[in-house]
Amino acid sequence: MSVFNYNLTYLSNQQLLDSLARVNRQAHKVTAELLAHLAEVDARKLYLEQACSSLFSYCIERLGASEDETARRIHAARLARRFSVIFELVANGELFLSSINLLAPYLPQGIDPQSAHELIEQARGKTKRQVEQMLAARFPKPDVASTLRKLPVKAQAPLLVNIPATELESESSTPTLIKASIITSPANISNSVASQSVPVADIPPAVMPKSHSSL
Repeated sequence: MSVFNYNLTYLSNQQLLDSLARVNRQAHKVTAELLAHLAEVDARKLYLEQACSSLFSYCIERLGASEDETARRIHAARLARRFSVIFELVANGELFLSSINLLAPYLPQGIDPQSAHELIEQARGKTKRQVEQMLAARFPKPDVASTLRKLPVKAQAPLLVNIPATELESESSTPTLIKASIITSPANISNSVASQSVPVADIPPAVMPKSHSSL
């Protein structure tokens, strides 16, 4: 078994580019072959014989594949099994896994074969971004109706104010506080003060101020 030399510094520029193109073509073919193998293993459910509950877990646990790459490969393999032209397009580098996964929702079971092949053909040779644009143009989504929603209004918290009463001139009088008033807004403070004023007629005689005539 030959060992590949990963040090390519000995190659000339043209040799390096030619070698890269060759390896890239091989990679496309290997990817198509991998999809074909996954599709057949999935159809036969051979992963059950390997004590795996699904093809996904088999690829992760037995093949050591990554989760993201495995999911993309399985979706592509199942779609390619239904439409075998996908194998050829992948092998030729004309359709990629990302594009196949974008097409999958638009190729449901029971779709007209001619419509399916037309859609696949439209994606041929396109990048992922171009496939997204093609699908958006062919299957436009309805506009979302704009809605207005009234936001809840927070109730204003009451303002608690302590208002001192006027000191009464008497021999035994002491400063007192008018009972705390609940003011719903600062604009009502003056009205509340007026309503809490102590009428002179209600002052007991003992605390009435002395007149000059009694001095």
